[in-house]
Amino acid sequence: MNTPYQPNPERIHKLRTMPYEEYLRTPEWTQKRDQTLERDGYHCRVCNSSENLHVHHRTYVRRGNENINEDLTTLCRKCHEHFHQRINQIEIMERTYRAPFIPETEEVRSQRLENYLVGLLIQNSSIHPHVCGILSESDFIGKDTQALYQLLNVAAILDTPFEQIVPSTLVSAVSRAKREVADVTMVKSKTVIDSAKQIKIAIELVTRIKRMHLSQARKELSLLAREAADKGDKVAEQQIRQQIFENEKILRVIMAAIHLQD
Repeated sequence: MNTPYQPNPERIHKLRTMPYEEYLRTPEWTQKRDQTLERDGYHCRVCNSSENLHVHHRTYVRRGNENINEDLTTLCRKCHEHFHQRINQIEIMERTYRAPFIPETEEVRSQRLENYLVGLLIQNSSIHPHVCGILSESDFIGKDTQALYQLLNVAAILDTPFEQIVPSTLVSAVSRAKREVADVTMVKSKTVIDSAKQIKIAIELVTRIKRMHLSQARKELSLLAREAADKGDKVAEQQIRQQIFENEKILRVIMAAIHLQD
């Protein structure tokens, strides 16, 4: 029997989340199938037939990285059909298959927060006065959300409907932001999210985005300060330390302003 190929975690995740029919065409599944047939001597494990052989999933819990001794067995076409007449494949997949949990990176989390905030601002223009001035375009890590936030500010200044000034290149970004709001609303469907609640959520989002931006800036400035110190450049080090202090002061002012609105 051939030495088992061990896919890396990223490949396993892709195999587990792709459509099942597509998965059956991958080289990984072909190898598992061949290994299972070889283990079973190219005979059905139920009737011992050697014709029209299929490799059947007993469980889908390790799809993409199956344990052939526990997850797979060889059945002929008739036995396979008989099995699925009793238990539907979709049913057994739903019982046993769970998509892998992949923790969000900080960048992905930041982009979701940005999409959610922009989606709320698009959906409810009355939120804008409560958050404008706290964030600038440069606080956004996503180029699309940065551009949309800038357009939202322009729309507010000109008192123009936002939809009228959105270029075609940002239509998909608008849809993504609206979808993020819809997804969160669906998860919290038992909670009524009225305008007042949306404003509070938006303020919380702005605070988190600003804090994340300042935190990242602090890391970068601290690194520059250490480099300046290593070079003996006291003037540059002092200037960078002053920037760090100013960033922290901005954060304290924001937190105080948020506290006064509660």
